Amino acid sequence: MKTLWNILSIVAVANMLALAGVVGWLRMNDRLNADRGRVIRELLSKTLTEEAAEAEAAKLAEEKARAEEEAQEKAARAPLTAAQKLAARGESTELDAQRAERVRREITDLRSQLARDLAEIERQRADLQRREQEFTSLVEAGRRQLEDEQFQKTLGVLSALKPAQAVSMLRTMLDPPPTAPGAPPEPVSPAAMGTVVSYLDAMDDRTRSRVLGEWAKGDPSLATQLLERLRTRAAFAPVQTP
Repeated sequence: MKTLWNILSIVAVANMLALAGVVGWLRMNDRLNADRGRVIRELLSKTLTEEAAEAEAAKLAEEKARAEEEAQEKAARAPLTAAQKLAARGESTELDAQRAERVRREITDLRSQLARDLAEIERQRADLQRREQEFTSLVEAGRRQLEDEQFQKTLGVLSALKPAQAVSMLRTMLDPPPTAPGAPPEPVSPAAMGTVVSYLDAMDDRTRSRVLGEWAKGDPSLATQLLERLRTRAAFAPVQTP
């Protein structure tokens, strides 16, 4: 027990000496005096909880004082007169009018832009339609030219053949497409009949007469139909005026 007491005494004395040494070092280096010592003592005399409570109370007191000050200033402020109220209302109305005018200008600008965009779209659509019409016209003209060239070639061949051979070729043009076995034969199509009549109409009179005469030998009914088609075509042909 005595030994333990001696050890505790030595530790206590050592701590006191160390603390005294630290205090002495602080004083020697001009870091500690009586005022700073008093401040440190006051700082350490309060717990952290007490210090936080005091800071919160000071903050609430400051906010209360500020609110009271603002209330006093508001109460001391003179009320607006009727003229001031009217002027303030006029300023507000003017601001509203300016905002409304700005909105109207923006709407007008948007409408103008929309009208320009629609006009541009319409112009592009019309240009596209014109280009399509031009392309269609070129294709149609090329098709007609090709058909006319082929027609003239075929007409030259038919006119150079003997009447029996020409009739054989023309009858081939009139033959309908083959049907299934047992099915009734298809009638001659109007388009094929029109093609044959066109070739006969384009032949010179002598060649046409010889071909139709040959045709009448083998199929007088069909030859009569072709002759009638030629007659009606001549009757309804357009008359060109000088």
